[in-house]
Amino acid sequence: METNSFKVSIYEALETLDLDQIDQVLCYVRELQHSPERSSDYKRFRQNAMRQIKEALKAEKAAENFELQLA
Repeated sequence: METNSFKVSIYEALETLDLDQIDQVLCYVRELQHSPERSSDYKRFRQNAMRQIKEALKAEKAAENFELQLA
């Protein structure tokens, strides 16, 4: 079930993006998919990138919640 909730949270986060941001995310994901190198360096890079995306989405959600509290 954890995988489904993670997928849902990604989907919900993508819904809040504008077209330029969605384009950037798609380009980034395509780069990850088409990278021929699958070495441990690549895997570490990918894990770090996914961690950064997750942290950015959490920070954005926290900022939205903070703005709602101020309103």
